[in-house]
Amino acid sequence: MNSERLEFGLPRISAEKNPESSSAELLIDPIEKIREIPGTEGFYNAAAWEINGTTFLLGRKVRYAGTEKEPDVGSLILLALGTNGNIVSSKEIWQPKVGGHSLEDVRAQLLTDDRVAFGLTSVAHEGDDFIPYPAVLITSNKDLMEGTLPEPEVIKIIGKGDQTTPLGEDLSVTTGKNVTAISPNLFAFRPEGDSNNHRLQLFEYQNKGSKVTHRQYIDFPDTIPWAEYRVGTTMPPVWLNKNEAFLPIHGIKIVDGKYVYSIGTARLFRDENEMLSVDNISQKPIIDPDLFAGMFKSDEIELHDFRRVVYCCGGIPVCNDSGEAEHLKLYVNVGDKRTVEVTISMDKIIKSWQRSRLTEVL
Repeated sequence: MNSERLEFGLPRISAEKNPESSSAELLIDPIEKIREIPGTEGFYNAAAWEINGTTFLLGRKVRYAGTEKEPDVGSLILLALGTNGNIVSSKEIWQPKVGGHSLEDVRAQLLTDDRVAFGLTSVAHEGDDFIPYPAVLITSNKDLMEGTLPEPEVIKIIGKGDQTTPLGEDLSVTTGKNVTAISPNLFAFRPEGDSNNHRLQLFEYQNKGSKVTHRQYIDFPDTIPWAEYRVGTTMPPVWLNKNEAFLPIHGIKIVDGKYVYSIGTARLFRDENEMLSVDNISQKPIIDPDLFAGMFKSDEIELHDFRRVVYCCGGIPVCNDSGEAEHLKLYVNVGDKRTVEVTISMDKIIKSWQRSRLTEVL
């Protein structure tokens, strides 16, 4: 991993863990810093990537809340953060058109040559329904800064792949969210309308207009206490080596009739046949809504009274001098109106992993 690409100056923080905490407590709690990013009121669900010391956040700026079955309406805003962690530029690069689709929940993976692979959700208004479809866009950071967001490719048909049970010649995509780049040409999303709320589908995407092919499914257990109702991705995985990656995930449980969103972690594992699976899943979340109690009033963060939300679409690894990722800055939205930077220790979490399958492969 290129440490020059990922390292940049750490900003001042508004809250830190008690320095008198015992080492045992610190090993249990991987959170090291929490900082609200000034000027992000109403900005949330942001993708994140870093180039030459500048952090870019591409997220939604809410205009007004939709009903329970409708998407919230808003534009996509591109923010640039300087080395002090504060906003140095802000630009609206996409806004919905009357009768058009809504673009949501962007996730970004930095590629070579200043290109960025984006996974998005395209919500189409079809009759009386709002249908989410997977969407992909690969563009350069330079073009993004100088222009507007090109229209992504909305994916409704996925062709037969060779890494799964027979699917027929074409597999129709019913609906899908959480589109996330796993590697440059491999994307994951969570199918909607499926009875399995703990499954990701992976597909291969080469470039716009090319055939999109099914790769495999990844199933999560439905017994994770903080994700009993549903599980999904946050940001793209951080690859540690050719076989394993650090994968932050989000989960939902229902408490007193409300959807409660939390964030945890898992290990993404690639075997000798290039098949992916997950293990070492957090049995407790590392980030939940109670973590931010007292930072904001409820009417300052939530658009809807039927849920309590912390969510994440982007993060940036911070590497040591050897290029090893030790920390991760997650750009977490608290509710739908605030964005907070949470720094976690990847090293503490990884040290607790059971990694016998890595030894078998290597």
